[in-house]
Amino acid sequence: MSTPEKVTVAEVEGGHWYDVHGNLVQTVPSADGKKQVKCTLKHAKVYDLARGCTSIIGSCDKPALTRWKMEQVALAACTLLRIEGETPESYQLRLLDEANTIGRTSAAEGNRIHAQIQRHYQLAEVEPAYREHVDGAVRELEELGCDEWRVEVPCVSRSGYGTMADLVGYRNGRPVFLVDTKTKDGSLAELCAMRLYDEHYMQLAATIEALGLDPRTMGTAILLVSRTHPGSCRLVPVDLEQIQRGWSLFRPLLAYTHAKDSHKPTWAAKD
Repeated sequence: MSTPEKVTVAEVEGGHWYDVHGNLVQTVPSADGKKQVKCTLKHAKVYDLARGCTSIIGSCDKPALTRWKMEQVALAACTLLRIEGETPESYQLRLLDEANTIGRTSAAEGNRIHAQIQRHYQLAEVEPAYREHVDGAVRELEELGCDEWRVEVPCVSRSGYGTMADLVGYRNGRPVFLVDTKTKDGSLAELCAMRLYDEHYMQLAATIEALGLDPRTMGTAILLVSRTHPGSCRLVPVDLEQIQRGWSLFRPLLAYTHAKDSHKPTWAAKD
C-alpha cells in the first residue's frame, strides 16, 4: 500500500517507520484530521509501514551501551548532591533525568555532525563550527577512491523493514562502498582503541540487503567521528564474514519484531 498523500514524509533522520517506497514517515494525520501526530505502531498498521532497522536492532542487548548509560548515572551521582529531606525516589529520578540529559546532549551533537557531513556531499555550506569534523571525515573517505558519494539513501527491504544508508560510494556510476557513520567522544588514539560490535555488522548487513546490493562485491566500513576532538576520525573496514554474521543475527531479530508487533507490511515477502 502506498503512503497516503496526507502522511508527512520526513527529510531528516530520526523516524522509525518507512513506506513501501523507502520514505521515512514521522507523522500522520490525527483521528480528526486537524493536526499531525507522531507515527506509532497503531498508525503503521493502518498505513502499511515498516519499522526502521535501527529500532529492530535496538531490541537486543548492547552491553557497551548499557555500561555507558550506567556510567552516566554514576557521573550524575558525583555531581548532584542529595537535597536535605529529599526522598530516595525523588533523588533517583533527578539522577536519571541528569543522566538522560547527558545522553540527549551527546546524541544531538552527533546528529549535528552527521548533518554537516551530509551537507558537504550535497554541496551545501558547512557550518564553521563543524568544518574540522567534516574535513576529517572527508579525508578518511577519500582513501576509498570513490568518485561520488550519495548520502542518506532511503531503502526498504522486501523482508519487511526500512533504513537509511548514510554514505554510498560510487565509481564510474556503480555502487562499490557502504559506510555507516558513528560519532563518539574521544581522541584519535581513543578512536583507534575502540572495537566494533555485532550491531555495527547488523546495521551494514541490513542496509546492503535493503539496497539490493551484493555484499560480495561491496566494500563496507564504519566511520568513527569524534565529537570532542574536531578532525579526529577513523575508518574501520568490515569484511564479508562480519557482514554475513550481521545478517544471520539480524534476521531472527526481524522475525521477533514482526511477531512482537503483530505487524508485517503486506508488501513484504511471505515467510
